[in-house]
Amino acid sequence: MNPTFSHVFEVEIPPAGIRPVVGSGDFFLIVEANTTLQIRRTGAAWQPYEQGDSEELPDGEIFERLELKNTSAVTASVKIFVGFGRRSQNRQQVMEPRTRVAGWSGDLAATTGRTFAPTLIPGDLRRKAVIVSNGDATSLRLQLRDPAGVAFNIILPGESAIVPVSETVEVYNPNAIPVTVYVGEIYWRA
Repeated sequence: MNPTFSHVFEVEIPPAGIRPVVGSGDFFLIVEANTTLQIRRTGAAWQPYEQGDSEELPDGEIFERLELKNTSAVTASVKIFVGFGRRSQNRQQVMEPRTRVAGWSGDLAATTGRTFAPTLIPGDLRRKAVIVSNGDATSLRLQLRDPAGVAFNIILPGESAIVPVSETVEVYNPNAIPVTVYVGEIYWRA
């Protein structure tokens, strides 16, 4: 028997996995999700949804089941409101969510880069930011590059940059000698 009341379901979906959510409703809302999902109702096509997205059916229509598909390379952690009526969260956030940091340091060889893709562990929602520090004390600069290899920021000797990026970023050494680099990745936690 399907629940006929509103409920928040918590679902973990492995990469390439599909999980059913069995519950009646005329409305659903992705309360939390650490990645984009594909969702379909019975008789409907797969559609992409992200955290904060919702769907309201026309008056008189209801669904009995949803299927959630994870097309990302990380395990999806999802909270989804399913039911009747509407759920609205208009609370002001007073405290930032919990975070964790993952660090790396080392010498970056001449004219080479190191790519930092988000590496989620259980309990992570998504990467919040990357902190990159240039350990050179003289005149050697570092570059931050997008996945296409286009430089979008320069880090001067002895300086740091905080970049609020949840996706892949590259730290690149354009110099003819190695440069010491310090990197911290900050992740939001559930």
